[in-house]
Amino acid sequence: MDVERLLTNHTKVHYAGVNGINLPEAYNGLGARNLIFILLKLLEFFKAFLAQKTAPAVHLIFIEEPEVHLHPQMQEVFIAQLSQIAAEFSKTFNNGRPWPVQFVVTTHSSHMANKAPFDAMRYFLVKPDQSAAKLRSTEIKDLRAGLSGTPDLDFLHKYMTLTRCDLLFADKAVLIEGISERLLLPKMIEKIDEGQPKGQKLSSQYVSVVEVGGAYAHLFFPLLDFLELPTLVITDLDATKANAENKYVACKVSEGERTSNACIKAWFEPPQISPQELIKKSDLDKTDGILRLAYEVPESQGQPCARSFEAAFILVNPALFDLATPTENDAWEKAKEEGKSDFALYFAIKQTTWKVPRYIAEGLRWLAQLNRASETQAAASALDGGALPAPTQPAQATNV
Repeated sequence: MDVERLLTNHTKVHYAGVNGINLPEAYNGLGARNLIFILLKLLEFFKAFLAQKTAPAVHLIFIEEPEVHLHPQMQEVFIAQLSQIAAEFSKTFNNGRPWPVQFVVTTHSSHMANKAPFDAMRYFLVKPDQSAAKLRSTEIKDLRAGLSGTPDLDFLHKYMTLTRCDLLFADKAVLIEGISERLLLPKMIEKIDEGQPKGQKLSSQYVSVVEVGGAYAHLFFPLLDFLELPTLVITDLDATKANAENKYVACKVSEGERTSNACIKAWFEPPQISPQELIKKSDLDKTDGILRLAYEVPESQGQPCARSFEAAFILVNPALFDLATPTENDAWEKAKEEGKSDFALYFAIKQTTWKVPRYIAEGLRWLAQLNRASETQAAASALDGGALPAPTQPAQATNV
């Protein structure tokens, strides 16, 4: 009996669609077919588990890169539904008795990684083997243990989920203040890359850009250290001075007594550091291993210093704003007139002949030329889930 010909000629599978339209199986996309295949394989593994005379204490199932052909929303649904699938199998086919299954999922999808909790992740980091030249080894980092006790961990995970952050899969990262920097950063990187050797061009490296604002950038430092991810933090000087009511309000840098920027205050000791002291800080002061802080500084000795990105952009490109010799007050007033998104879009799309502010140019060159101390590179992130705690020694993924 030719089973294949029998099934081909005498059976049809249709799936109910919208408005009562039934579509044949062949009309399913590769993503839907892949998902159906995975679900059927899971059911097959479950039935095989039930058929064993002596039930094992744990059932491990490895799923390699299930995101193939799945659109982003479906990826998130899939990873979130795995445990519910296991519960449904137990309810339907095993009278509600639990299935002691643990899924180990390897993925390069930031959508799946963001949907999984930190304590379910294993981060695979490729680095040179110090004991042998030109050889590499893989270090498996347990985010549950490595980030244990980290303050604001819930905030970090929620923020990464909301912003679709891909820090787990990047070679380097740039944390930025707001929308102006986000819109103009690709063009600034393009300008900095001009004339640079191929290996030192940021545009040829996998750089994750995360918009965090000045109030939250420092909360990422423990995670960035754990991931060993070279990172440039671009933020604003945010000078303030005390008013008649002894409340600190925004002011020009030359009048500033303190900074209101939470990231800068967390970086330096004491946190009440003045803008004048910040301007005098060296590159070494603004660098901590594979982390570097960048904030506004004068374009050259004796020149005025900006408080915000927009003001710094005006000071380095005065001709674009009909200014001959720009003063601090000129930049202050002009910056207040500009709408951030309109300002950034105009110079990102229409008027593209301009200079990059010094503090950003220096930071981007540092990041582009930085050789990680151990030449580490994130290769993949493994997610594990299910009803049981993670194994003490997680298995290495074969695709790392």
